[in-house]
Amino acid sequence: GQHGQKKNEVTKMSLMYYRRPRTRHMNTARTDVLENEDGYVVRTELAGFEKEEISVEADFETLRITAEHKVEETEDEVKPKFLMRERYDGKVSRTMTFAKPVSAKDARVSFDNGLLEIVLPFSETAKPVKLIPN
Repeated sequence: GQHGQKKNEVTKMSLMYYRRPRTRHMNTARTDVLENEDGYVVRTELAGFEKEEISVEADFETLRITAEHKVEETEDEVKPKFLMRERYDGKVSRTMTFAKPVSAKDARVSFDNGLLEIVLPFSETAKPVKLIPN
């Protein structure tokens, strides 16, 4: 009856919740992934990082973004005592797998005002081909 339906919805919701990747929000870059007819567009917030500190690797189905602050510490450096610390200063990484194959060699990457944008065109094999009978 109706009670059974409600229980089913709760189960479905908890499954959705547990299926989410469990990562601490501190070291996960906030990311948007858009799909258009040509491919995927990935936008990741990496404010506070320099271009040289960002690494992007892609193959036909996976994209890995890593940003890490290069900190050189000296022996006699006095470590600051933080009274409040909300900005993450270590390593941030994000990996995503795509449903359709992409052409990594044709990817375009830009980094501007803390926003990393990666345009990944679909691989030719992933694009639909119109076949005309002869």
